[in-house]
Amino acid sequence: MKYRKEDFKRALLLASIVGSWLVLFNQGSAILDGSFNALLYLRIFLDYGTPFTVSSVTSILRNRSDAKKLVK
Repeated sequence: MKYRKEDFKRALLLASIVGSWLVLFNQGSAILDGSFNALLYLRIFLDYGTPFTVSSVTSILRNRSDAKKLVK
């Protein structure tokens, strides 16, 4: 499996865009209320971590698929 620098940069970009939208949509009211606690920080982390993970796994699977095509 190969995870390239470009894949990491793409995952960070997508996570920042999608994660920000998810935080705004899912945690916006809690943030505006000022009710910061450990659970809110965990939810914010997951809102950014989920799209990063999905993008990274997709890139790894694509790279693996491309490598198999070259071998054939």
